[in-house]
Amino acid sequence: MRLTSRRFSLRSIERAGGFSLLETMVSASLMALVLGSIYVLLVAGMRYHRATATGLELQQDSLHALMWLTREIGETNPRTILVFNNPPGLLFASPRDRSSNIFIDNSGMIRWPKFICYFQQDINGIPSLVRKEQYLDHPDLNVVPAPLVPPLPLPKQTLNYYRVLAVPVRSVAHNVSFIRFSGINPIKIELTVARTEFDRSFETNLTVKVRPRN
Repeated sequence: MRLTSRRFSLRSIERAGGFSLLETMVSASLMALVLGSIYVLLVAGMRYHRATATGLELQQDSLHALMWLTREIGETNPRTILVFNNPPGLLFASPRDRSSNIFIDNSGMIRWPKFICYFQQDINGIPSLVRKEQYLDHPDLNVVPAPLVPPLPLPKQTLNYYRVLAVPVRSVAHNVSFIRFSGINPIKIELTVARTEFDRSFETNLTVKVRPRN
């Protein structure tokens, strides 16, 4: 029997057991391309998710503001309404007492125990729609018949009075960049809520008319 032997050089062994420099560079380029594509998709997905969340948040802010305004304006009397233009605000009487019940006296007449004022104010650097209320302490609340317009001294008929009034302020809605009230019966409310995310501006505009019922 004849045996044959084959010689393997060191170079042939290295070629069989590894990659050449060109193959390594091509593989690295393909890997970088794949990773880059994944990163772009992740960023696009995050942007889309954040844009959707921001849009929903703005809708909630606008609807929450209009829910409060329409409910409380609907309970007032048009003769108690004062509209402020610069800066914008709204002042009106409310028939609800400290227990949030409608104040009706023994004769069946609605009383007006407090005034409510809506205006814009920054809360932690965010433009917001805020609300302040002030209860009245006046003998006309107990007379018969009840006065159609509750007594309100002149200083209390200004928006600045409520801005500095030392009562708790309630934030009704955030991101309110614009609000305007016009008319008396009905009252027209124009509201814009806006926010910037990922260098993009998101905005929601709503307009509604509310007619006081009392």
